Amino acid sequence: MTTVQFPILRGTDLDYYAALRKIAATDAAKELGLSKLSFSFPQNIIDPIQVATFEEADSHEDLQSILRAEGVTISTFTIGGAKNSVAFHRGIHFNGNNETPEDNLKVNFGGQAASKKPLYPLIIAECQKATASLSPSRLATLLGDEADRYMQARELALTRLETTQATLLHDFESIKEKHYADSENERKERETAFQSRLDELESEFASRQKAFDAKEKELKDEKDRLDDRTSTHVRREIRKDLSKELKSRQEKFTLSPDTKTRRRWVLGGYLAVLGCLAGLSIWHLSIESSSSEIGSNYSVVGRQIAATVAFFVTAGFFLRWLNEWAQQHAEEEFRIKQLELDIDRASWVVEMAFEWDESKDNPIPERLIETLSANLFGQDSRKKELSMTAGDAIAKGLTSIPNATAEIEFPGGKVALDKRALKQAAKGNKDE
Repeated sequence: MTTVQFPILRGTDLDYYAALRKIAATDAAKELGLSKLSFSFPQNIIDPIQVATFEEADSHEDLQSILRAEGVTISTFTIGGAKNSVAFHRGIHFNGNNETPEDNLKVNFGGQAASKKPLYPLIIAECQKATASLSPSRLATLLGDEADRYMQARELALTRLETTQATLLHDFESIKEKHYADSENERKERETAFQSRLDELESEFASRQKAFDAKEKELKDEKDRLDDRTSTHVRREIRKDLSKELKSRQEKFTLSPDTKTRRRWVLGGYLAVLGCLAGLSIWHLSIESSSSEIGSNYSVVGRQIAATVAFFVTAGFFLRWLNEWAQQHAEEEFRIKQLELDIDRASWVVEMAFEWDESKDNPIPERLIETLSANLFGQDSRKKELSMTAGDAIAKGLTSIPNATAEIEFPGGKVALDKRALKQAAKGNKDE
C-alpha cells in the first residue's frame, strides 16, 4: 500500500466535511470508488459514525448537529475503503492539555489494477485543490511578514532538529548493529569453544567407556571361568554335556574323513589284487583250453594253480578284513552305549557317596563302593576270536574227522591234502 501525506492547517469539522464532499464529487474519486464515509472521535468518546453516501450523512441528525457546532470534535474523516481512501487526521487528543495543531491529509492507494494507477496523481491534485484554503503556505498572507519570518525560523529550527534526530538515530542504529554483530561473533566463538569441549569430552567418555566395557568383559570371563556354582551343579552339568555328546554319536556314528580315505586305499588294493589274480587265472585257463598239443602244459597249469590259490587266499584275507572291520565298528557302538551307562552309574555312586558323608557320621564302607563300582569303565578281558573265513571253516571241519583228506581238482591234475597238512595250514592261519 502507498500513502501520500501532507500537512494542512487546522479547520473546523465543517471545513473538513466540505473538503471531503468536493473530493468525492470528482471523476477520479468516482473511478476509485471513494464513496463510503467514516467519522471517528478521539479516545472513542462515542462510537464511530459510518454512512454509505453523503445523502445519508446529510440526513444523520447526530452528525449534522456536530458539524453545525463548527468545532474540532471529530478526529478522523475518511472517505473510501480498505484499498483506497482519503482521510483527514487531527493532531488533537482529549487527554488533559495535550493539544498539538499538526493536522494532515492522507491518501492511501493499494490493490488496484494497472489501469487505475494513472488516477493516483489526479486524486492527489484534487485533494490539494479541495484543501487549498487550509494549506500552510497561506500563513504568510494570513499572518503578515513578521509572523512569516517567525514561521520560517521555526521551520528551519525544526529542520535542524529533525536532521540532528536523524543523525542520532543513524548513529544509534550503527552502534546497535555493531553491538549486535560483536555479540553474535562472541556467541559463535563461545558456541565453537563449547562444541569443541563437548566433542573432546565425548571422545574421552567413549574411550573410557570402551576401557570399562573391556574390563567388564574381562571380569565376566573370569567369573565364568571360576564358576561360583556348587560342585554338585558343575558335576551334573558335565554329566549332562557328556550324555548329550554320546547320544549324538550314537545317532550318527561315522568315521573321520582321514580314516575313510585310508580304508578306501586298502579296499582298492584288495580289489585290484583280486582282479589281477582272477584275470591271470582266466588267461592261463584260456591258453590251456586253446592248446592243440596232446597232453597238458605243466608250466601253464602250475601258474594257473598258483593264481587260483593266490586268488582264494587273497579273497579269504579280504573277507577276514571286512568281517573284522564290521566287528570293530559294532563293538565301538556297544562300547559307547556301555560308556553312557558307566557314566550314569559313576554319577550315581558319587552322588550317593557325598550324600552319605553329609547324612552319616561314619564313612561309606569300601566293600559297598567296590561292589557298586565294579567293572566301571573297564575293558572286556575276554580274548577276541578272529572271524574265520570259508577256508578256515573247511580246514577246521576236516581236522575233526579221522583220516580225512581234501582233494582239489583242476584241469590237468589235482592236489591232495591230508589231516597233517590241514592242521599245519590252520596253525599258520592262527599265527597270522
